[in-house]
Amino acid sequence: MTEDAYRRDEAYRHVSAAVRDPTGAGAAAYAELLATLDRARATLANAPLVEEENTEADLELKVVLDSVGSNVSLLTRESHYNLIERLFDGVTMGRGLSPWFLEQNSRRSLLDLLTNLVVSGSLANTALDFLVRSFCPPLGLRQWSGTAATEVRRRRQGAILADLKTTVQACLRMAPTLYEEVVQQVLSKWPHKYMDLLRSESYFRIAFWLARGPARHAADRIVSCAVNALVELDVETKWEGVGDLAQLEDFPTPEKAQKRDVGDFEELDEADMFEYGTVQEVAGSSLARSGQKKAAETVVDADSNLEKLDALVQIGLEYLKEVHDEGSGAAVHEALMGCFQRSIFPVHNTRLTQFLVFYSWSRQQSCKKMIVFLSGVFRAAGHPDEARARAVMYLGSFVAHAESLPFALSCEVMSVIADWCAQFCQHSVKGDAGTAVAEPSGFATFFYAFQALLYSFTYVSSSAREVVQWSFLSKLCNSCLVQICYHWSNPLAKCSTSVVEDFLQQVTRLKLIDRETVSKLRQLHGDATVESDQHFPFRCGNLKLCGPFIVLHGAYRSQPMKPVGSHDHLFADIDHHFKVGSMGQRSDTHFSQSPSNGFPGSYLSEEDDFMQYNGASTAREAWFAGNQRPIPIGMKAQELFAGFGASPGGHGGSLFSGSMSTSPDMSMSLSASLNENKGFVKHFASYKK
Repeated sequence: MTEDAYRRDEAYRHVSAAVRDPTGAGAAAYAELLATLDRARATLANAPLVEEENTEADLELKVVLDSVGSNVSLLTRESHYNLIERLFDGVTMGRGLSPWFLEQNSRRSLLDLLTNLVVSGSLANTALDFLVRSFCPPLGLRQWSGTAATEVRRRRQGAILADLKTTVQACLRMAPTLYEEVVQQVLSKWPHKYMDLLRSESYFRIAFWLARGPARHAADRIVSCAVNALVELDVETKWEGVGDLAQLEDFPTPEKAQKRDVGDFEELDEADMFEYGTVQEVAGSSLARSGQKKAAETVVDADSNLEKLDALVQIGLEYLKEVHDEGSGAAVHEALMGCFQRSIFPVHNTRLTQFLVFYSWSRQQSCKKMIVFLSGVFRAAGHPDEARARAVMYLGSFVAHAESLPFALSCEVMSVIADWCAQFCQHSVKGDAGTAVAEPSGFATFFYAFQALLYSFTYVSSSAREVVQWSFLSKLCNSCLVQICYHWSNPLAKCSTSVVEDFLQQVTRLKLIDRETVSKLRQLHGDATVESDQHFPFRCGNLKLCGPFIVLHGAYRSQPMKPVGSHDHLFADIDHHFKVGSMGQRSDTHFSQSPSNGFPGSYLSEEDDFMQYNGASTAREAWFAGNQRPIPIGMKAQELFAGFGASPGGHGGSLFSGSMSTSPDMSMSLSASLNENKGFVKHFASYKK
């Protein structure tokens, strides 16, 4: 018999005698067993580095734990209280063991002991409680500093978490009735918001692993619990000194643009414009990669909670990506929607936790439920003005930053906000003493709604690539946005200066309005710098972990496309006869807009009016009859969308069956909004200054 085998046999006989009669004949052996555990606990009080590991002590403790595991059927809390205490209780008081304090051999023996206790039914609740508590490292665990020490900690932390996962799987495999018990234990022991990063990160990782694997049936509850904890941490995090992710993005200078032989928009024909849009999209992906690299390299000296929040939210984002990639994210998406309504939306000062919801929404083909909820709060006069303002800010910001959102749906959301603002202006009158009487709501909601409309328009306009999309943006800008700006309440003066300037720069660059109108609008806003008292949601900060993830995987539009090929787009020469819908062509080229089949029985003429087919069966025939030349490439692209519905870029009569665009209550029909806007021009004309 080898020395190791002899040692194991001796330990087994010794432990068996101690466990069988701890107060009688085995009292001496029982006392020696407790002393052995105390010595092991003192030796391995702190998780050692590799060079500090004590192999002899580790093997000694392993033999003792294996021997106890062979006698689990004899263990009871009443007869073996001191032994149970030294194994599973009182870790923070200097007693008890923990997988985080032990080396590999003794750690795995301790976890095997837990599995045996669960399977045998003896002290099963105690074993499960200890196992779930082990998800979070004890407070006495050594903290290391420095790059090399951090890597060592990461490797050790990963090895311990892997052993814990293996133990959980073994327990559930051999005791399948304990799934719900494990979930309840996980939810009840969720770490507090003041727990440090090491412990919180370990618990979050193994909890989300459970949600994806063994406890998939309870994923919604685990995700909800995690979101609630993140919201509590988010509201106490200070963001001073943290810039927006948009500030990190590189855009080509005019000199670089000339090297690429990229000319101004007005020098391109329509075919070149489509090619240029494709080039810009490819370049945009490289710019996003450049931005994420800078976000990862930039270190911000900010609140200590920010580092923890950044790491925990990234764990949640990685989990969401995995479940959506597997095609099983519907249930989690519904859970996040509930969390948004209960926890995130009512708290107006969360900034990072909301990106869990943003990412899940960006992975869904339909965001109808979210839009219905926010639109309902925004449009309902019964809700407080603060909630209505927050709802419309969420709507506008989501449309602005969600790059994967269909253009048609973006237009529908902007149409909702624009219709409400226009109707508000129609029903608001200026009192004799300068006081305002408004129906159906107060002016605070109106100002926030108009600011959200400007914000979303600025971002969405950068993604337009098709003729009908440009035409819609042109009509929305000139027939609605500009007219609302001239309302007697002067909403531009209440909007944030940065939002107004971005909007004016974008519409000037795209030549949606002329320089004289831009100058008047800037005068309406005033010279004073206005800061909004509420930040727009979904503005990602320059964070080390979440920033690169959101840019790379979240289809996130960090800022509108900046101009190329011009030193100053604010003072560019604007042709008053410029046709936006012709994708950069001037009117003097006699190459007018492509017809849109978005409005049944009509198409866009060279005068930018809706013209009837006049007996022609298709838009193609009507175009050829009126122009006597081949259709442009833009129309060929539009013919791919047969039966175009209420919004530009849509597929069929509506993006979704039963969509809000067909609901008279929601008033989201794009054609209806454009027709109504024609009447608003006369109404607002009387208020122009």
